[in-house]
Amino acid sequence: MHRAIELTVETVRQFHQSGRIVAAICAAAGTVLEPHDLFPVGNMTGFPGLKETIAEEKWQDKRVVWDRRVNLLTSQGPGTAMDFALKLIDLLAGKAKAHEVAQQLVLAAGIYDYRDQEE
Repeated sequence: MHRAIELTVETVRQFHQSGRIVAAICAAAGTVLEPHDLFPVGNMTGFPGLKETIAEEKWQDKRVVWDRRVNLLTSQGPGTAMDFALKLIDLLAGKAKAHEVAQQLVLAAGIYDYRDQEE
């Protein structure tokens, strides 16, 4: 395994084992989290083109997935980055701060609403 990949895997493993939030977007779930079995349990999403690399029982076809059981936040790609960021703000600083940031972004109607995300 390449040294940079080893460091990434070990960092994610340490974050997970210490109970911190792990946040992964786009290809990360299918190329890092799953192949290295970093989350044997945990619902996730990722880049739809890599869906087959994620165990069927874990995959959720949603823009953003938060699995509070394992402190894992995942998102599908560049088009979901704002959704992902708002949910991360919600988790780290609270819903009021996420709402404040969301209002300033002037997001299009119908975009993912971090407040409706199941926890």
